[in-house]
Amino acid sequence: MRPIEKYWIFKRIFLDHSSSADETYFERMIFATKFSFTLGVACLMAIVHAFIPCLFEKSASAVVARLYAKTSVRSIDEPTDAKSA
Repeated sequence: MRPIEKYWIFKRIFLDHSSSADETYFERMIFATKFSFTLGVACLMAIVHAFIPCLFEKSASAVVARLYAKTSVRSIDEPTDAKSA
């Protein structure tokens, strides 16, 4: 594989998505890491709620709603699958 081909593969994998969201690679990485950690906490709350219904009655859904509100206003291109549908 020629060096220029390696560059385009690297660019496609690591840079195209973050630039389409008007972010650097590291800004995107930090956002995605915080998002996944927060979603993981909501997951744990939902699991605890499944076994002890009086705990975290609305916490997990509130976290998911907050994450949705935060991501729905971001400028991210449509996924490729949505364009073809």
